[in-house]
Amino acid sequence: LCPEVPKGKGTCINTRRINLRYLKPAVLEAINNAIKAYCDTDNIKLNEMQQENTAKIEKQYKQLSDKMATVQKRLDSLYKDKLDGIITASEYLHYKDQFSEELDGFEVKLAEIKEKIDKVHQHRQDSAYRSELIKKYSEVTELTRQLTEEFIDTVVVGVADENGERELTINLKI
Repeated sequence: LCPEVPKGKGTCINTRRINLRYLKPAVLEAINNAIKAYCDTDNIKLNEMQQENTAKIEKQYKQLSDKMATVQKRLDSLYKDKLDGIITASEYLHYKDQFSEELDGFEVKLAEIKEKIDKVHQHRQDSAYRSELIKKYSEVTELTRQLTEEFIDTVVVGVADENGERELTINLKI
């Protein structure tokens, strides 16, 4: 939109047009420069801290699962001890309640850790998607409608100076 139109002039004083063969390279250069400024495509990878965090969370899950299996084995063994008469029925019920409570606590903690693991995996997938998107648009060589809709907000073509050159202002959405 010409800056004169909002002032109530009604028409644009810049009646000349710019040839698309001059405009396309300028727009492509602006998009590629913006992508390079925001992204170093050679170094897109998962953050090492995130990998360490994932390993810690998965280790906690394994340790807790192992503890849970141990308690379950004790509970199973406890029942055999009751059947063999090694412990009384009241002792069995007492220990059974303790082990069952412990197992319930493990299940809650495992569910929490599983949720954390799922979030980390989702984040990895999101990172992979962003990487693919950035790679897709790295070094763009052809200006398409989709590309202009995603990246270009406005293009302002200035009035020609005495040399016939025009100033281009390309406003990006990013």
